[in-house]
Amino acid sequence: MIKIKSILITGFCLLLFLPTVQAGMSLTLVGDAWPPYVDRNLPEQGMASEIVVTALKRAGYEPKVRVENWMRVLEGGEIGIYDGIVAAWNTPERSEKFLFSDPYYVNTIKLVKRKDADFSFRRIFQEQGLVVGYVEGYAYNEKLKKPQNLILVPSNHVLQNLMKLQQGQIDLTLADEGVLKYQLANYFANNKDQFELDDQVFSERQLHFMVSKLNPSHAKIIQAFNQSLAEMKKDGTYQKIVDRHLK
Repeated sequence: MIKIKSILITGFCLLLFLPTVQAGMSLTLVGDAWPPYVDRNLPEQGMASEIVVTALKRAGYEPKVRVENWMRVLEGGEIGIYDGIVAAWNTPERSEKFLFSDPYYVNTIKLVKRKDADFSFRRIFQEQGLVVGYVEGYAYNEKLKKPQNLILVPSNHVLQNLMKLQQGQIDLTLADEGVLKYQLANYFANNKDQFELDDQVFSERQLHFMVSKLNPSHAKIIQAFNQSLAEMKKDGTYQKIVDRHLK
């Protein structure tokens, strides 16, 4: 009788403990609408989302991704509303509040202007008074932080900047080349020849998964992600995901 009671007590304790373990394995992640890398309307919510979710699932986690605008993404991650951000560039400021994974992609940042603009890409830092649209909070390049000759105008989205550029409200904008090509193909299909992408690279930024340091398991999560990412690259899963989204 004592043995049976002991087994029942042990079983009851396990039932109490198991939900805690399972709840600890779930992760609430977030990313901004940034197709083809993150978007709620894309298959698997975009390339970056699929890479991160696949790697974490392999490591035993249960990740769910929400899509918000970038400033909400960053603020929510900083105060711990979200466990992690699926796609971000590393900066010293962000490193204070987040732990970054190994890079899983390299973003190529390019400038874009109207074809009929009366200035060249080579002279933008010599021209006076050019208006540049940028997405607030994006870490494009140190050169863009304090340009004395440029007027910087923030926005919430790359698409918003392309619309302003088309309407002549700004002179230039910049973004990842894949994002620019996606937006032009999907939203400016009939007049994308109005735009001109610089043939030179403005900057390159490594793309990371980052976890809030307010999550007590942040180091463990990043370590598990890095290990899964390496395995995905080795067995071909990673490249299949990239090829599927970036045809």
